[in-house]
Amino acid sequence: MRQKTSLPLLIAVLLACSVIFVFWLSDRLEPTNSHAAAQTETYQQLAAGPAVGKAPKVEGEGLDELARGKHVYKKANCIGCHKWHGGGGGSYGGAALSLRETILNREQIIEVVACGRPGTGMPAFHRKAYKGYDCFGMTWDELGEDKPPKPAKRLREPDLASVAAYVIEKVKGKGKMTKAQCTEFWGEGARECDRFK
Repeated sequence: MRQKTSLPLLIAVLLACSVIFVFWLSDRLEPTNSHAAAQTETYQQLAAGPAVGKAPKVEGEGLDELARGKHVYKKANCIGCHKWHGGGGGSYGGAALSLRETILNREQIIEVVACGRPGTGMPAFHRKAYKGYDCFGMTWDELGEDKPPKPAKRLREPDLASVAAYVIEKVKGKGKMTKAQCTEFWGEGARECDRFK
């Protein structure tokens, strides 16, 4: 007899909690300025579900451009091929080029990250690469067998700019990697930095 009365009570409690949560969430999403309005729009888009072919938003909003660029470098798995230090070399993605030795400028880095490198393992991170976003003056059909692979995560244009700024300021031309650079990337006490004396 006790079990029958417990079930309706449990359902009532869950419904009450759901209503409280909805009111709490609506208060938090109520825009008070333009930033809050943009945040509300983002929450509404997320609540509507992912759009097919839409680039996911990379976390890290509110960071300065270099911190955001490092965040994107990690989240987009640039370290999978180029390594944390940008030195490149052999990896599961092939023999990645060294970002430490690159001669590319910021705009060229943005284009390579957005469009990938045809005929190599470098993915095209922009969702409209070769299909509305100009890539090396080529179209998707012109690439033939040399189409770059799809990445695990697409990047928005601000993310492309941030990761390029990070590479220019923190990786390009920095010479031999150091413990200080490793600690700056991974944080104090990181095991990845133990090999440095």
